[in-house]
Amino acid sequence: MMRLISNFAAVYCLLAASSATAHELWLDTEDWQVPTGTEIEVQVINGEDFAGAKLAYFPNRVTRFEILQNGETIKVGDRAGDVPALVHNAQDAGLMIIAYETKPSRITYKEWEKFTKFAEHKDFGDDIGARHDATGAPREGFAEAYTRHAKALVA
Repeated sequence: MMRLISNFAAVYCLLAASSATAHELWLDTEDWQVPTGTEIEVQVINGEDFAGAKLAYFPNRVTRFEILQNGETIKVGDRAGDVPALVHNAQDAGLMIIAYETKPSRITYKEWEKFTKFAEHKDFGDDIGARHDATGAPREGFAEAYTRHAKALVA
């Protein structure tokens, strides 16, 4: 049992870096500098190379979505399904830090070829098979868990 846990932890560590580059997630707005009293809209976008799809806000998929400004934290409480994910009136002057974190997601690689294509696309190196095998994990039916994190600075 301990070996199984150890193997899973090794595979998780090997693959954890891949989750950050699998698809980028970022926060986007039309205006990064807004006058006090202006309404801002912030989109959550998932994609690659700054091309992607706008995601709706679903609180059951998020562990943290908040605005930090002037020493205060405002929890985002928009409605489920909202696009843009955040609409906020910038009532106070000062830098707004908008923080977004997802709950863990999990992907299972049922076929080795799917994983190797992904690893090749992300340029993980020619030795990915050897590195994977060194963990003692199987080549099929292994999984990774990942979270996504994004911040935006609006002045």
